[in-house]
Amino acid sequence: MTSGNRRLVIAFALAALAMAAAGCVSGGQSTPGVPTATPTQGTNASASPVTAALPPMEEETAWYPAAEAAAKAWQSDAAFILATGNNMAPNGTALPIDGRSWQWTYRFVSPAAAQIYTVGLKDGKIVSNSTSDLWDNVTPSNSMINQYAGLYGFDERKIDCPQAIRTASAQYRDLTGSDPEGLVTYALLNSKDGKTNVRSMYWKMTFHKDDRQIPVKVDALTGSVIAW
Repeated sequence: MTSGNRRLVIAFALAALAMAAAGCVSGGQSTPGVPTATPTQGTNASASPVTAALPPMEEETAWYPAAEAAAKAWQSDAAFILATGNNMAPNGTALPIDGRSWQWTYRFVSPAAAQIYTVGLKDGKIVSNSTSDLWDNVTPSNSMINQYAGLYGFDERKIDCPQAIRTASAQYRDLTGSDPEGLVTYALLNSKDGKTNVRSMYWKMTFHKDDRQIPVKVDALTGSVIAW
């Protein structure tokens, strides 16, 4: 083979390699008869534009310190009463039902100020906050005030959201005979009966099925399902 022909063969080979590489990274075509892999949560973000678009998702614990710090800066006696999240992406796509959320909203109460402070976080950063009156044009009774005294602390719960949703999902399957899908809202509620002084902290998982809402309550201290 002459040197001229050798250079021509090398040039064709390099061009073929470049075309193959472009086909691999473009993702524009799939091989006929071969299913395209569906991106899943936790895969390499650079592998798919769909995966890369997913927001950071966390369980309720991850962003709580920032929420509590903001609440304590608002009122020093601020006490945790509620955390809410869900499994839906901002574009309405249903994400895994695993107890993680792309946004968590926390609510705190200040009996001294007679107000409630609500703060929302995404990716560990505060994106919203507001205050509202605890009692509207009402002089609170002793039992009304007492229901916000001596609440459980956030860290006293034993069951986190991923654990609670596994228990709630099993209960949902028993009730409906099907696996949960679509929108599921997560809510951790912390309260006390002002008359009996009985405290409670539980998860309320609400499964949205067709036009129905199916709630399941899970004790945040014991992990057991609470009957309605």
